[in-house]
Amino acid sequence: MNDGFTFLLGFVLTVSVAFSVVRYMGRHLKRMLVEICGGEGRAGFWTVFANVAVIIIPSIIALSKIPTGKAPLLAEIAGQLKWSMSALILSVLLVGFVLSRFASGKQPRRPAEESRETTFHSPVTRGIVAPEL
Repeated sequence: MNDGFTFLLGFVLTVSVAFSVVRYMGRHLKRMLVEICGGEGRAGFWTVFANVAVIIIPSIIALSKIPTGKAPLLAEIAGQLKWSMSALILSVLLVGFVLSRFASGKQPRRPAEESRETTFHSPVTRGIVAPEL
């Protein structure tokens, strides 16, 4: 087989495994991020961030490993997969680290929880704040 086919096969295997990991983690990650972030908007951003990182990092490593043509086909693909799967593991760990540091910032408070005070809006009181009993 030629080097181009070997390279392409290793790259396709890498991207396939990365997509499988994203699909496997996706539902659980999204549910956890909604809890951590306190809303769908922030959770959606961090889910996309995690998915892109888990797919792109191993893909870049797979693209950097060019077959030499000196080893058998299986050895060339194994060499490419060794580095790209190592990058996949590191990217999942990196995503976990980033999410633990940044996504779990102080949770936004809901308006009802901001204070236990009630504001009266009548012409007489003009927004006087009274504690709720």
